[in-house]
Parts: sequence; structure tokens; C-alpha cells
Amino acid sequence: MVQPRPHGARTKRDAILDAAVDLLLAHGYDGTSMDAVAARAGVSKTTVYAHFDHKDALFRAVMEHATAVLVPNINDAIAAAEHDPIERLKLAMIAVVQSAIAPELIAFFRVLISEHGRREQFAGVIEQARRDAGAPDVVSILAPLLHAAGVSRGVEVVDPEQWVIVLLRLSAPTIQFDILTSAFTPSPQLIETHVRLVVGVFLDGALPAGARRAVLPEGYATYPWGPAFER
Repeated sequence: MVQPRPHGARTKRDAILDAAVDLLLAHGYDGTSMDAVAARAGVSKTTVYAHFDHKDALFRAVMEHATAVLVPNINDAIAAAEHDPIERLKLAMIAVVQSAIAPELIAFFRVLISEHGRREQFAGVIEQARRDAGAPDVVSILAPLLHAAGVSRGVEVVDPEQWVIVLLRLSAPTIQFDILTSAFTPSPQLIETHVRLVVGVFLDGALPAGARRAVLPEGYATYPWGPAFER
């Protein structure tokens, strides 16, 4: 299992990963060479290869780090909310969106867009990175929180995993798109405001006052999510 880098403890491996992210953001996958990573990190090419024997391994490690920090961030957020199920969901979603716009993931999406013909290869890399990092799927983390939020409103959420996918689509991709297509860098305060607004609107629509059950429209469950696009 990959562990998040300790705060303040910076190693040559960290420098290599940071350099890889910078170069992937600027030049894409094919434009990022191991020589360039070594130069950017201030280490020798031999040092780079001592940690990563080829570029795919380096790319996967970048994704592993981005994935490894997600679950601790969500757990910390949930703990801060104590016993309010709706606040727990909001804080967890804020943590998810903050992680979703980490430089590592933005670099991945830039590569995925620019190298569209190799999307299956790269989608497989991030899925393998998630497994190597020992991180559960974010949907499985958020679904119980949404279920609890429904219970607090007296509403049975039918198929909470699919409802969570709707919430994720409303929350993270919009900010990711803005970052990918402009020089926009959202502040943490803006992210929190945006996510709280989206979650509030979502809950009012999915779990309205007086409702007993929240059921998705027929056919929506066939809308794929994440790696399912490549199946």
C-alpha cells in the first residue's frame, strides 16, 4: 500500500514525482522524457531509473500518490463533522473535490485528453494505481454517507451508489473542466462554497421534504462511471 508523503519530509523520489507532474502538465505524456524529469528534479538519470524503471512506472506512481491521499482526506473531513450526517456528506465531498483537482490528477486528465487514442492504456494505469494504493472506490465511501443523510430526512435512498455518481458528476468535473481549459485556480474557500451549494441543491432535489423514497429515473443506471467507460 502506498503511503502519503509525510509533511515536510522531502526525498529524491518526491522531487522526481513533483518534476513529473510539472512536465506532464506542460508537455503531456509523450513530451515528458526521463531525461527531462531528471533535469527538472535536479537528480541524475540513474537516480530516476533507480526509482522507476520506465516512464509508465513513473506515471503510475504519480497516480498512486494522488489516490493514496484521498481516503485520509475524506476520513479527516468526516471526523470533523461529528454526528451531523448532512455535514459529514458535505465535508467528505469537499475533500473529494479538493483531491480531484490535485496537480497529479489534472496532469492525468490533460494526458488522457491529448492522448485520446491511448485512453484505455491510461485509464488502466489510474485504476491499477488506485488498487496499488489500497484505496477503495470513492463511490463506496460516499454511498453510506448519502444513505445516512437520507435517513436524517426520513427518506430511503434507493441505490445510493448511483445517486452518489450523480452527485460526483455535479461537483468535481465542472471545476476540473475550468482548470483544464483556462488559467483558473480555485481557492479552497471557493471550492468549499461551490461544493456546499451543489450538495445542498442536490439534497433538496433528490430528498425533497415529504418524500419517502429517492429513486433514480429509469435508465439512468446504464450511464457508466469511470473505468466502466472502457469496458
